[in-house]
Amino acid sequence: MNKLLSMVLVYIILVSTTQAETGDASGWYLGAGYGLSRLEPDTNNTGFTVSDSNDFAVKVFAGYAWSERVSAEAYYADLGKAGISPFGEVEYQDYGISGLYYFRDRQTIHGDWIAFGKLGVGRMENDSDLPFRRINDTHVLFGAGFEHGINRHLNLRVELEFFEEDAQFLSINLLRRFGNEK
Repeated sequence: MNKLLSMVLVYIILVSTTQAETGDASGWYLGAGYGLSRLEPDTNNTGFTVSDSNDFAVKVFAGYAWSERVSAEAYYADLGKAGISPFGEVEYQDYGISGLYYFRDRQTIHGDWIAFGKLGVGRMENDSDLPFRRINDTHVLFGAGFEHGINRHLNLRVELEFFEEDAQFLSINLLRRFGNEK
């Protein structure tokens, strides 16, 4: 997953630096992010405890801006592992779709930060060397953050996402918008 993230980030940076500043920043976009996850599997009545709930996480996403304020995106996130005592770990992956609402028009984003909210649905998958039972595979996703326009096509995004009761993700993301030339 780290190799895929690296390839997406390199592509976004290379393509964005060769684009003119005169594009329309609506339409399709690709992005990738890196950050810190907090993972808290339910260990009640099991004899186990969570020994390490923080890990590094990555995600890739693709989206479409329907207007200057509304976007939809699909994502895949490898949220890392939670350490379980006395031994073991639980891995977390999540994928889904979400809608974003920007609280100002994105046309004003260049040189400024714009707040957004996110609501969606996702599917959590786990892997572990311990016996476990996943209670809810699907879940509602909540998120919020800020996006900053570096140039007409390249944006920086900082966001906090809540995937499930036991998984949260704080990330820094780079996204490349594929606008049509005016």
